[in-house]
Amino acid sequence: MLTDYGFSVLDVIDGSMDIEDVIIGNLDDHRSQQVTNQTTKQRLSVYIEAIQATAESARSLLLYK
Repeated sequence: MLTDYGFSVLDVIDGSMDIEDVIIGNLDDHRSQQVTNQTTKQRLSVYIEAIQATAESARSLLLYK
């Protein structure tokens, strides 16, 4: 997910999101978070795996899951 400071990689624990959805919340901390899918108005439970990553680093994390 592209943020103001690079890419964040997260696992959705509860809820769902699509590629173009707008997600708001704290995406700058390595831990479980509650965020909001602004597009669907749904609360999501996520785990933040990486913050402020480059596109290459984020892609690498996603490919090896």
